[in-house]
Amino acid sequence: MSKTSFNINPSAFLTTALSTAFLNCAAQVAEATRRRRQTSRARGCALQEMPDHILKDIGVTRFEIEYLVKSGRACRWRQSE
Repeated sequence: MSKTSFNINPSAFLTTALSTAFLNCAAQVAEATRRRRQTSRARGCALQEMPDHILKDIGVTRFEIEYLVKSGRACRWRQSE
């Protein structure tokens, strides 16, 4: 019987493993970004559909909606009031 030897290049294996890990991480970041944008869009749409008197009741003006949706918090100058 003859011996069979395998030529395994550790650096090639490591490069492949790191590439796969990086691609998986990038895919997770892309998915999280997509979900965040989708949620943000839904919030913005819900606020845009509200009539002005309801927005006034909750202390929001129509021009603040985009800022509120993007930042996730109230305007700083309005918090001090």
